[in-house]
Amino acid sequence: MNINEIDTIKKPIIIIDESLDFYSGKVLFPEKLAEANQMLREVGLPDFAKIEREEREKEAQQNTADAPTPTD
Repeated sequence: MNINEIDTIKKPIIIIDESLDFYSGKVLFPEKLAEANQMLREVGLPDFAKIEREEREKEAQQNTADAPTPTD
């Protein structure tokens, strides 16, 4: 696809400077990286499946509470 063929109203044209390849594979802030790795070791990542499951259960409870109850 040519740059002229792209609909620039909906999609901006972004050209990445190839001189940035110089930084590929280099750690620019080693102190921050060490701190982040230490925090991940201590705390860990959240259990996204558990969070998603809890959100679905909460939504299901709200839907059942909002549903009209039949009356006699």
